[in-house]
Amino acid sequence: MNHTYNKMQLQKNIILNKKYTIIQTINESNIGFVYKACDKNNTMVAIKEFFPVDIVKRSPNLRDVYSEGSNNQLFYKWRNQFYKEIEFLKILKKFNYIVKIIDSFDGNNTSYIVMEFLPGDNLFNVIKRYCSNKQRFHRSNTIITEWVNCLLIFLHNLHSNKPQILHCDLCPQNIVVQKSELLDFKIIDFGLARFFGEQIPYTMAYTPGFSSPEQFFSDILYPQSDYYSLGATLYYAISGKIPSSSEERYHSSKDPLVPIEKIVPDIYDQLARLINTCLSMDHNQRPDSIETIRRILQGKTQKMNMVTHVPITQENDTKHILSQDHLCADKNLCPNCFEKTQGSICGKCYFDREKNIKPDNYLKDYTILHKQHIVGRIIGDGGSAVVYSSFHIELRRTCALKEYFPRSLADRKGSAIVPKKGLENDFINWLNKFKDEAIQVSRLEGNNYVVKIYDIFPENSTYYMVMERVPGKTLYEHKNSRAIDHNEIKKILHILLEMLDYIHGKGVIHRDLTPKNIIYPEHNINLLKVIDFGLAVDNSNMSNRAVDGAYTTFFAPPEQILRKEITYASDFFGLGATLYYAITGDPPPDIRCMKNDMSSLESALDHLKDKNMKDLIITCLSYKKENRPQSVNEARQILNKMAIDNDIRPHLTISTYFYILIFSIAIVLLTFYW
Repeated sequence: MNHTYNKMQLQKNIILNKKYTIIQTINESNIGFVYKACDKNNTMVAIKEFFPVDIVKRSPNLRDVYSEGSNNQLFYKWRNQFYKEIEFLKILKKFNYIVKIIDSFDGNNTSYIVMEFLPGDNLFNVIKRYCSNKQRFHRSNTIITEWVNCLLIFLHNLHSNKPQILHCDLCPQNIVVQKSELLDFKIIDFGLARFFGEQIPYTMAYTPGFSSPEQFFSDILYPQSDYYSLGATLYYAISGKIPSSSEERYHSSKDPLVPIEKIVPDIYDQLARLINTCLSMDHNQRPDSIETIRRILQGKTQKMNMVTHVPITQENDTKHILSQDHLCADKNLCPNCFEKTQGSICGKCYFDREKNIKPDNYLKDYTILHKQHIVGRIIGDGGSAVVYSSFHIELRRTCALKEYFPRSLADRKGSAIVPKKGLENDFINWLNKFKDEAIQVSRLEGNNYVVKIYDIFPENSTYYMVMERVPGKTLYEHKNSRAIDHNEIKKILHILLEMLDYIHGKGVIHRDLTPKNIIYPEHNINLLKVIDFGLAVDNSNMSNRAVDGAYTTFFAPPEQILRKEITYASDFFGLGATLYYAITGDPPPDIRCMKNDMSSLESALDHLKDKNMKDLIITCLSYKKENRPQSVNEARQILNKMAIDNDIRPHLTISTYFYILIFSIAIVLLTFYW
């Protein structure tokens, strides 16, 4: 192998963690190196070192890793994903086709993963060698089909985990085959893996030609994202050609991807059909499950069960489709503010209908639900629900309408939300959580900073929640579009403390306090609202406090990520992380990387003039929950510490000084005469 970063790699014979001796470098990437090493028993192992070459350097001692300036923050962000790779490898250790993790440790100011050593080469290089000899790697349909089924077992083990794991980087470079035997393989890299529904606001890395389009253009990925990578890997394995990258395909007026059957004319129909379908640019057009992929390979489907908008015939639509009587809303209403408008652009709110056309798998504009609610534009879209602008006909007011629609568990057919085959129980479980959210929010209607809920009702085989429509932008959007001054941040802090004081008094733990869940108008921060209680739990119910694996990266406390018990102190971590983002414009680094060393946090907040606020943020971001504030009163004590210190000397009135003077004179006289 031609090594580009020889001066950066650990040298031969260096010993790590007092038991692993480096033999040679066997792989390198933009986030680190993989070494062949041996342990004290001379057993060969592979050691992966976190070393993002663009932002770190190796110290003169040829061991320690360091970063400088703004790269410190980026280093900790990326290291968070490295820790998650360790977590995923431990979860999946029992399954076949996945490299086994042996050990992990921190050292030299970075982190390491010790894995089993796999002799052989990655599939990309193996096929490249075959192509250079003008040979095709495998011609046998039987072997190819068996190999695909092995890859499907691998994906099934990930996607059936609770919560679902997405690999996000299935490609020939990450498949090691031994002795060029296609069926003797293991997947070696989980560096980009994530839980389904987890939003990661930046793209750390990707593999051109094998990564799905949503990996470039969306915070949320789906199981279908892994199916795209599966199709791309099969495309390369059979043709020897890397498929056109999804980024190139997205920006091209004509799709540059050459269908696989034009490159390999003798490919059998079912396999060609599978590859072309998996490589659809729209994830809704790819197979909806692993079972569907198997049926395609077996040739058992005339029409594939795709995640798409499927027209329902008149014979079977009585349970799911809104009647024509319901489709009667005035289409001259603006779907954003619901004022009468002429043309495509609203004269009041300037919403442009022509530039905001909905995809097919959302409720159509002007649909009427529950005989009262006119559906408008999309104002929010997450992994389990869609939020629409809506208008209540009788009350004559705009609302926010939240629809339970988990794309990983259900499809929209007509207007109905229909659970996918085999996922009905999961669909019901998360539906119950959706209804629990309505119950939690309704308990908190006495606080002005919690979004109000008006109604919840079933329709279209799902549930809808009707809430107040909060004007303005999220704190995340505010920070991205302008600077937020100190006074505004201070006001946000006091409002959030008041909100937490109220909900904790009601026994509710929020669990998802983030900049995207805080919304307010630019010129009236007093209208701030916390808008999402989808992860909230009842603190008095111990069973509800069992962590379900759902969290927002960078803003969730370690105990939530590690699926341990959460407490009120968990919300103060979210508070600290949110304030850190409002001040710096970046989420905080992964606290698990730092634990007791908070120096990078402190340096990022050095410019903050309010020392008490800085102390509160750092305390809230403590790794151990017992070191964080346990109540709002404790948080306020930290915030008001300077005032308390100044108040140690009592403030005395003139009359008090007069009495003290008289008393002192009397003491002197008594002493003199005594």
